[in-house]
Amino acid sequence: MTVVLANLFKESPKDTIGKICYLLQGRVVPIYTPLEFGMADKMVIRGIAESLNIETNEVTKVFKQTGDLGITVENIKKTHMTSSGLVYKKLYILDVYDQLYRLAKKSGQGSQDEKITILA
Repeated sequence: MTVVLANLFKESPKDTIGKICYLLQGRVVPIYTPLEFGMADKMVIRGIAESLNIETNEVTKVFKQTGDLGITVENIKKTHMTSSGLVYKKLYILDVYDQLYRLAKKSGQGSQDEKITILA
């Protein structure tokens, strides 16, 4: 893990390292800043299903097998890329960070659906 992180930091622009550190902690701001994603597993599953254009019960089934939403997405994407010929665009750290920050800032009426859309 140390080698992987060292290589990530070495290859990353200096102005992104702070944001990378937050993401590694599952956050978008320092721990002392009260900003949370506010998404339960069921909401994340809906976002995954929406992004991959599949039913939520398919995501739930894989999630029950893996116990981890990240691994669930990885497994489903591998299956769908092979069977459907879909190609997924490359993600960049700052783009991911910006979307997750936007998601975390959403609140109020209708924010759950907006968060699911942003996640998707």
